[in-house]
Amino acid sequence: MTALIFAAGHIPDFVLRVYPGMLPLAMGQVASVALYGAFLGYGVYRSGMLWPWMVVHALSDVTGI
Repeated sequence: MTALIFAAGHIPDFVLRVYPGMLPLAMGQVASVALYGAFLGYGVYRSGMLWPWMVVHALSDVTGI
């Protein structure tokens, strides 16, 4: 559920800024963000720690991965 919320937070960015006028491509990116959010959420669940996963998210933002 949190992965869907994570992805929903990225919808305006993808639809309005990154892929304007290309809704199918934007929604594909939102789906990949949902999977990434599930991965991060699972990492938090398994490790019981939030900060390392926040660092992973920040590094992915900086590097574009």
